[in-house]
Amino acid sequence: MRQAMVKMESVWQRTAEFLSDNVTVVLPIAIAAIFVPTTISQAVQPLHADSGQALQVVLAILTLIFTLLSIWGQAAIMALAIDPTIGRSAARTGARRMPAIIGTGLLLLLALLVLLLPIYLVLAPDGAGAWTLASGNAKPSPAAMAAIVLYAIVLIVILVIAFARLVLITPVIVAERRGIGAIRRSWRLTRGRTAAMVGLILLYAVIVIVAQLAAKTVLGSVLLLIFGGDGVINVATVLTAIGVGLVIMIFTVLQAAFLAKLYVALADPAELNAAVPA
Repeated sequence: MRQAMVKMESVWQRTAEFLSDNVTVVLPIAIAAIFVPTTISQAVQPLHADSGQALQVVLAILTLIFTLLSIWGQAAIMALAIDPTIGRSAARTGARRMPAIIGTGLLLLLALLVLLLPIYLVLAPDGAGAWTLASGNAKPSPAAMAAIVLYAIVLIVILVIAFARLVLITPVIVAERRGIGAIRRSWRLTRGRTAAMVGLILLYAVIVIVAQLAAKTVLGSVLLLIFGGDGVINVATVLTAIGVGLVIMIFTVLQAAFLAKLYVALADPAELNAAVPA
């Protein structure tokens, strides 16, 4: 099988080569779609705590806009990584694929909510629905709590495996102009590589979390000592936001490019030749 012959090391090497060769095209997209939105989001984060309703609405709208920008940026980078010959038209390709990416994402989100529904149903007979529990006005019985914990453990394992098998959905949508069919296509492409994909995802998650914490806590503490912490938003918080934004941008670009190159490595050459972003 072609999947069995693919080595992650070679995919990482091709990812690094792609980013090195196309930095002048990738960097503007990454800055506009990932770095700037993330930095602004991190900078205004302290406002969420004590903001009024009007400001909460504004912040929610900003979050939605920034999320859409991130989806576009990652799709554009993937399009370029799949077919570097398209150059700067990768931005248009990313924009054209956004409806399918968002629609498929919403469908998967709905599936996740359905999987979480049993937790609420177990709590409901005790009068401890999700909102009641959140307010601290009720507690589930020991039997209900044991059932919830067991179900949650099983669900987490299932979700990790499913995420590993569906990780190529976006590259498939970008390259093959599919919609919901990208779910089955990603599942087929990752067949036989579940363990490797799970390990890679967990390793990536740990590295990203550690890097973000380092940027936010260590760098933030140092900057706070240097510039002080007067005001909700100050020099220290802004510079920390820039550092966090830079870290997130780097890892997001690496992720998008790697997944695109992994798709290229796993797809059959005949299928890949017909899957040119447009």
